[in-house]
Amino acid sequence: MPTRYLKPGIRDSERIEAVPDPDAEILYYRLLVSVDDFGRMDARPAMIKAACFPIRLRATADSCARWLHMLREAGLIVLYEVEKKHYLHISKWENKARSQHSKCPEPPPVTADVGVPPTTVCNPPTLLPGTGTGTGTGTGTGENSPAPAGVVKPAVSPCPHEQIIELYHRILPTAPRVVSWTPTRKGYLQARWREDKRRQLLSWWEQFFKDVADSDFLCGRARPKPGERPFLADLEWIITQGNFVKVLEKKYANSRDGPRKVAL
Repeated sequence: MPTRYLKPGIRDSERIEAVPDPDAEILYYRLLVSVDDFGRMDARPAMIKAACFPIRLRATADSCARWLHMLREAGLIVLYEVEKKHYLHISKWENKARSQHSKCPEPPPVTADVGVPPTTVCNPPTLLPGTGTGTGTGTGTGENSPAPAGVVKPAVSPCPHEQIIELYHRILPTAPRVVSWTPTRKGYLQARWREDKRRQLLSWWEQFFKDVADSDFLCGRARPKPGERPFLADLEWIITQGNFVKVLEKKYANSRDGPRKVAL
């Protein structure tokens, strides 16, 4: 396996930032040094576990299947099937091939993405939420994709992007309005929605935005430093993973002596 180097641009990649689980991000980096010269490898979760986490006990085939799903949702990998065998391909693979041929077949068009393969060969195929053929007409994250024949998808309600945006505008009328709901922003909100079942209710988001509205710092009511403008959080900033967790942890809540001063 040739030595490979990560480019500095990986630090501010929007696709990587959209990955909801740090372990899934770790898997992505390990895939980069495990795939062949063409960016492909066996996508069976048991094989991913063996290749990428040979000595990490808490990384199981089932957890690898979940992480593969997250990487697929973020657009970092493509999962495909050829002659009933599952493979993955790293998206935007730019490595110069030293080998003349790949051991894995070439991936079909992106629309043939088949989702996460089963964790065991003996059991009937079971895919994770949101996996499918990738031909859905929803938000572009696979939430409305039909399940393959014979596969029962777990009941996960699709993320109501427009309704959550309406709540944001209604509860935070002074916050910057959403003008363009880009694929990156969709990915952020979709990830926050899927991370916890409690968040899959509009009432949860209503209360969340009320907590944001109570924060003088987030709503631009805090006294800024001399020469600086007050900080005003927009929806994209709020739902980015790191900021989202800080809001949940009340790190921007007002103190008794006034709003907290929190470094961004």
